[in-house]
Amino acid sequence: NFQEKEQGIQGLTGDAIRLLNSHRWPGNVRELENVIERAVITCQGLYIRADDIILPKHQKPEMVDTDQLLA
Repeated sequence: NFQEKEQGIQGLTGDAIRLLNSHRWPGNVRELENVIERAVITCQGLYIRADDIILPKHQKPEMVDTDQLLA
């Protein structure tokens, strides 16, 4: 059950956050929501890792320097 699994997840690893930040989300929050839900279901530990995330194939990720995003 997704809701039970969701309660066990503690967060995302830095690599997972960088991967999500590298993707251009074309104004579609539902798409991001679906990716996170899928990652929660496939996650084997307490933290969602980059390996748990499957990005939509409509674009290749472009690496973004997340340090600049936080500055």
